[in-house]
Amino acid sequence: MSVSQTQIIYDSADISQGMSTSKHIKDGGFSPETTGINLRSEFGVINAPGPIVDKSTNLVKQIIASCEDPAYYGKDRMILDDAGNLYSFDGSSLTKQDNSTSDEFTIGTTDIIPFQGNFYITNRAGANGDVFQWNGTSTLDEAWWTTTKSQAALYSTTPFRPMFVFEDHLFIGDKEKLHRVDTALAISNGILTLQSNDTISAIGKDPGTGKMIIAVNTGANYSGAKNYPSKILFYDGFSNKALRSIPVSGLITAFQEVNGVIYIAYQNKIGVWNGSGITPLRTLSKTGVTYKHQITTIEDTLYVIDGAKILAFGPVRQGGSKIWYTVLTASNTPQSIFNLGSNKLGYSLDDGTGNGKFYTHDVTSRASVITGGVDVYFNQEKLADDVNIKSVILEYSSALPTTAESLHAVKLKYINPVNKKEETRTLRTISGTSGQSEVEISVGIKAKTFQLILNILPETLTNVVGITRAILNIDKSK
Repeated sequence: MSVSQTQIIYDSADISQGMSTSKHIKDGGFSPETTGINLRSEFGVINAPGPIVDKSTNLVKQIIASCEDPAYYGKDRMILDDAGNLYSFDGSSLTKQDNSTSDEFTIGTTDIIPFQGNFYITNRAGANGDVFQWNGTSTLDEAWWTTTKSQAALYSTTPFRPMFVFEDHLFIGDKEKLHRVDTALAISNGILTLQSNDTISAIGKDPGTGKMIIAVNTGANYSGAKNYPSKILFYDGFSNKALRSIPVSGLITAFQEVNGVIYIAYQNKIGVWNGSGITPLRTLSKTGVTYKHQITTIEDTLYVIDGAKILAFGPVRQGGSKIWYTVLTASNTPQSIFNLGSNKLGYSLDDGTGNGKFYTHDVTSRASVITGGVDVYFNQEKLADDVNIKSVILEYSSALPTTAESLHAVKLKYINPVNKKEETRTLRTISGTSGQSEVEISVGIKAKTFQLILNILPETLTNVVGITRAILNIDKSK
């Protein structure tokens, strides 16, 4: 954004900075109030997110955990819902394959992972802590850990039962114990046993050393609300002691790898692993923690749930800097997100009536505007004195369509210098039929605090247009 005596300009240089930290700080190119923006379909151009596709047929409750199918059945994703149902997704349709005898799955505690031709699932906290073995279709052993393998039940009160495959062995976090399962399904119970007041909350791999990393919190700090000690352990997978322990701050709930970089979800924050601690990146607007299945990767970009929003952190052009932006705002708070391949993001939520919904979204598509449209908020301007805002100029990446359709509403939010109240005025709704590549809108508002807003409305395939630059023509003369 550049400011002169006569103009305030928002262009590709601003877009490439991504989302500001807050609506009151201009450390990015646009405000985090933005409800969705597509920066990957045309570099340097503001587009709305593309369509979402409803894949909820056969889904009973919201999806809380999922994993890839490593060519066992040729599916895109293996899925669990919040009522104990198990599904496969083939990229087109969701098929219910089996269900547990009771509601055994819950957000945060339940994990699912492929290993040695089957899928392994940790159940919810309670007296019957178990690991299920599922063949991906209709065979589900709900007591694989306790009965089939004759192991003691998993610790009853921990909210975390993470799993991770490291050097061809399956590892299961169970309160202060780490269990190991080898390729013959032989179990080393508690191969690593920590102090009794420790809780293993996440497991990953350090790309620098090739060692396993284990997040541990001391004390009953299951929501992250308490300031109890936390640490990250380095582990080789076979010793009875950790190789190294690094103190960190905050309850860690997920490790997520993106092109050799490990991102960490801790408290309501996202940070990056630097080899000896956590470098903070962003504080999310939500108050709760981020669980393993609420953060994912598509190619070179990190995706994370933040309330009803799904945020992205990554480059929007080849060789570009990593930036934050809002991919979309869902109708309710999603409880899981996952990579479906081919730039498609899957997410699931409760529709508000107890029914589960499952949507897919191509993060690069501009085939049409997402249902309901989006609001793109530019940064709020706070000048020393009132200025006369004379007009707004919008420049487009292609000519406006010649068919009559409402494309977007241009709004200005400002503090009225007379009554000192915040007001929002719709300046004009831009429609087709003009064939122009630039539009100028008269404003005639006087203010020193103001913010430009674009309400991009649902459009058809042929009428999608991107915005390359917005100019506010102002008069600073008194």
